[in-house]
Amino acid sequence: MKKKIVGVIQVRMNSSRVPGKALLELHGKPVIQWVLDSIRGSTTLDCIIVATTNSESDDFLCEYLNGKVAVYRGDSLNVADRLHSAGLKMGATDIVRITGDHPLSCPSVIDYLVLKHIHLNNDYTSFERANIAQGVRSEILSMRSLQKIVKGQGLEVSEYLTFFYTKNARYFKLSLLE
Repeated sequence: MKKKIVGVIQVRMNSSRVPGKALLELHGKPVIQWVLDSIRGSTTLDCIIVATTNSESDDFLCEYLNGKVAVYRGDSLNVADRLHSAGLKMGATDIVRITGDHPLSCPSVIDYLVLKHIHLNNDYTSFERANIAQGVRSEILSMRSLQKIVKGQGLEVSEYLTFFYTKNARYFKLSLLE
C-alpha cells in the first residue's frame, strides 16, 4: 500500500501567552503564512491541512485560510482527535505534525523525517529534543497508532502526544533521531 503523507498544521488563536499569534504579522505576512510557504517546499508531503478548533476565536484564522489550504475544525480540548480527524479527512496513512506558530519550519527536515519514518516503518518518528532547534522540529505519526490513542485514551494524553509515545515506547515502534 502506498503511503499518503499529510502535513497537519495544528494552530489556534486562543493562546494564553500570545493570543492571535498565528495571524500576527512577521516581516509583512502572518506567521501562519510563513509556515505554509515553508512547508510547501517539502517533496514528501502529499497534501497539507490546518487543524484548528471549532471555537469562535478561530473564525478569523479560518477566514484568512479560506482558499489557501484545507482546514479541519474540531474540539478545542482534544488535540489528538483534531490531528486524527484532519488526517482522516485527507485520507492519510501518516501525518507530519507541524506547529502553526513556527515560521521557520524546514522542508528538508520534514523530508528527512518522513523518509526515515517510512524506511523504518515506524508508528512515531521525531528528533531527540537536544539535537534540533525547537522552531524547526516536527514529528510524524502513523494514523494507525494515533487511532489507538484517540480510541483508547482520555483527554489527558491529548495535549502531550510526544510524551505519550515516548513514555509508552513498548507499545509503539518509534525512533528519536539524532
